[in-house]
Amino acid sequence: MADSPDSRKIFILVSSLVTGGAEVIVKTLTKGLSASRFDIHILCLHQPGKIGRELIDSGFDVKWGLSRGRFDPGTFFSLFRIFRKNKNAILFSLDHHNAIFWGALAAKAAGLRNRILSVHSTRLSAKGCNFDFTDRLVLPAYNRIVALSLTHASYLKEKERVRDHQVTIINNGVDVDRFYPVDSEERRRKYKRKLSIPENNITVTIIAALRPEKNHRMFLDAALLISKKRKDITFLVVGDGEERSRLQAMAHKMLPEGRVIFLGDRNDIPEILSVTDISVLCSFMEIFPLTVLEAMSAGLPVISTDVGSLSEMIRNDEDGILIQSEDIYSFTRAIEKLADNRKIRLDMGKRAREAVLEKFSTKMMLSKYAKLFQDEPSMGPD
Repeated sequence: MADSPDSRKIFILVSSLVTGGAEVIVKTLTKGLSASRFDIHILCLHQPGKIGRELIDSGFDVKWGLSRGRFDPGTFFSLFRIFRKNKNAILFSLDHHNAIFWGALAAKAAGLRNRILSVHSTRLSAKGCNFDFTDRLVLPAYNRIVALSLTHASYLKEKERVRDHQVTIINNGVDVDRFYPVDSEERRRKYKRKLSIPENNITVTIIAALRPEKNHRMFLDAALLISKKRKDITFLVVGDGEERSRLQAMAHKMLPEGRVIFLGDRNDIPEILSVTDISVLCSFMEIFPLTVLEAMSAGLPVISTDVGSLSEMIRNDEDGILIQSEDIYSFTRAIEKLADNRKIRLDMGKRAREAVLEKFSTKMMLSKYAKLFQDEPSMGPD
């Protein structure tokens, strides 16, 4: 995009921009803030990834291949050469280990005073720590560290020993004009036919990468328990990952054909949500998942395990239902409760949409990041 004489230059540093919640936020920030007098440049240490390619195709400046590996000292010099020509710029690094380390060293050496780290991965529901030894060496070099919620901020300060003055809380946000309640029953029926979902069936959807921590096994176990009693519910699995073949084999063995439909990675999430009646998440660990906000914005009730910051997103029994991790029976009962009562589903979904409009829209998120980038760096080591 063309530079503006009075724009503030921001370097967004990542390892790669594959498909994921943090990477989607980078895309949203790049497109949204570029329209608000910010000059955004993407630095990918490795391959640009799917989202990086999208940004390249949209005309944004994306440099990639700046590193040959995590411990490649050439990474420092590649970044230093870029930063020293732009000393008034801002470094905004994602919490990819190589980006954390080399970004902090190169930016500090080049004289960039405003250095910001955005944290999207966590061990909120597991043992151990998120940052490793090399991360900890350079964490003090960041003026600000962005947490996604109050719970996440507490975790960073108490478990990861991040200093209180470094932490800024900015919730994730979603595009409420893209994710909105279904406005046409004909559109809903048409898309159901396209996905081979029986017209009168209730649809329960999980949208998550097929990785162990997302606990799709619980989703399939619930589908099995419910399918023994009723045939009017279809279960959709949206996403891809290392667990796909195992989960598909499990579903094929456990459940009648067509009861669980694996859709893989999709670019039509708003349309999938338009045929969904109940959105679910079974994860062992999360921070502030975009898929939950997208479902809520689409006017859907969400049933989720009460991990990470989910209790800051969902008000239990008001705009969704929270259950304890791995509590398969409560999970199953919650699905059956919502499947049996359309009014409860609609009322919860309406309140969920209102919560997103009030607190979790892209517009609100962008305004908070804009303020963060406009503020002068505070108490940062130089």
